[in-house]
Amino acid sequence: MKVALAQLDVKAGDPELNIQNMLNMIEEAKENNADIIAFPEMCIGGYFVGDSWLEDRWLLKLEKANEIMEKASSNITIIYGNIAVDWNKRGFDGRPVKYNAAHIVHNGHRQWEAKTLLPNYRIFDDKRYFTPRPEGERTLFDIKGQKGGVVICEDMWSNDYDTDPVIELLEAGADFIVNISASPWTYGKNSSRDKQIQILEKKVGKLAPFFYVNNVGVQNNGKNIITFDGDSSFYLNGKKQDQYLLEAYQEGIIYIDSEAPLEYKQSPTPTKIEQKYKAIIRGIQGLDELLGTWNPNFVIGLSGGADSSLVAALMVHALGSERIKGYNLPSRYNSNKTKSAAAELASHLGISCDTIPIEAMVEVNRQLLLTNTTELTPLVEENIQAKIRGTSLLSNLAAIHNGLMTNNGNKLEMALGYATLYGDVNGAIAPIGDLTKEEVFEMCHYINRDGIIIPTSLLPDDNYDFVIPPSAELKEDQRDPIKFGYHDLLIEKLMDYKKASPELIMTWYQEGKDSFCKHLQMNPKFYEMYKLGNPNIFVNDLTWFVRTMRTSIFKRIQAPPIILLSKTAFGYDLRESQFPWKETQEFRSLKNLIIGEI
Repeated sequence: MKVALAQLDVKAGDPELNIQNMLNMIEEAKENNADIIAFPEMCIGGYFVGDSWLEDRWLLKLEKANEIMEKASSNITIIYGNIAVDWNKRGFDGRPVKYNAAHIVHNGHRQWEAKTLLPNYRIFDDKRYFTPRPEGERTLFDIKGQKGGVVICEDMWSNDYDTDPVIELLEAGADFIVNISASPWTYGKNSSRDKQIQILEKKVGKLAPFFYVNNVGVQNNGKNIITFDGDSSFYLNGKKQDQYLLEAYQEGIIYIDSEAPLEYKQSPTPTKIEQKYKAIIRGIQGLDELLGTWNPNFVIGLSGGADSSLVAALMVHALGSERIKGYNLPSRYNSNKTKSAAAELASHLGISCDTIPIEAMVEVNRQLLLTNTTELTPLVEENIQAKIRGTSLLSNLAAIHNGLMTNNGNKLEMALGYATLYGDVNGAIAPIGDLTKEEVFEMCHYINRDGIIIPTSLLPDDNYDFVIPPSAELKEDQRDPIKFGYHDLLIEKLMDYKKASPELIMTWYQEGKDSFCKHLQMNPKFYEMYKLGNPNIFVNDLTWFVRTMRTSIFKRIQAPPIILLSKTAFGYDLRESQFPWKETQEFRSLKNLIIGEI
């Protein structure tokens, strides 16, 4: 039996294009004598299409694809993901019952199997739109004397559910299993999937041959840009057969011949930063594709700092230098060092870096505002500069260049609201919005791996000493209020899918320095550097950090789409509601224990 796994670049909202690409792949599979060709979950119209799932016209349009697939199925079995609608039944929302289904077609005969386990966490809203598979016998299909079964994406991730669709298929007599998925990439997802297959192997003793097909490309939910890396795989005896893998984000067909001898081999895994780099590049390109034939230019405010330098490098790597326009917008607080760093970066990237001093505009704004007050606070003075850069200049420069502007904020800045609404909090895309500051520096080094692109003066040594310290440069001698190497780890723990509460972090602290550093995975030298052994410093900093995160939600609500990279990103991955943060009784008790109060 020869199986073709069609790793399709699914275009959400464009069934006609997806169908045409599928037909081309089907013809190729036939020419290669494949018995089965399997496509990803919801490959006809896309997975992340929002409330289009609630529109009857959209559903009818998707259903027409089934007839096309039936006509194409002569002498080959086609498995693909599409909606299945029961127009005679009404669901929980009063609309026709809809199933996320795998359709199995051969010689014009079609049957389908619905998804059983509907994810309703993180960016997934399956239960908002779909009905789970009704109870009953599992659908099997015959091919060359073997019985195949199909499951859909989440159906293999059964550990936290009462039902295990894979085991049910095996008990029904399946000789092999095909999983069709639309599984977004986040760091660690692929290794977790491999471990899940091994868990299934242990459950049943010996897992039947397992074929996994996932899509590639980019989709979005409005607030997150979601990449799909593929990783379509064949598992034999629970082990991934790496000789069948395509490159990450590569569209194509993998052919597996069950009669060919197999020799298990394991390929080296790219580093965390390399994987995130590739996801950002594909995410940027995906946004560009979503904009259609516009092909906009992208305007970047080059401050001479690491964040804007990294964003500029990523945009150039993704789209080329011709469409990237850099601007350095100094006030009287900007140093010659940062202005030189911006110019150096632009030279390395081959992009423009025009300088527009903003001091005259700042003074005009100051004088106008002073007609309504006797004094401007330092914060207002700082924000005037940021808003002139973002709203008055960069947004209009983007319009002049027939383009869009980028958001250069990193995850830690977004968490702490260390950005000005209508100043830095704007743009069409936040390429590094799911990178901590520590990861920003790591990715800068990765980009410099074959030669200096991002000035090394912007990057710290192992002790976070800088030639040019990070600064917003909105007042004299300003330094970013970040404890590098510590606050990055706090945000990862507080935002992880299995979130650590502030109270849990305080409990770790009570266990002593070694335990605290181990839980945070922090180098103990940062414990000493930031004097965290002082209970007052630790408690006051944690309180400030958590309260600042909570009070900055209003900025994140208005932030641009963020490329999804981690287990939890801001956007629709983390659903935030605005309400004040107050110390819990447990928090107060722990605080009193730590600082020795009664």
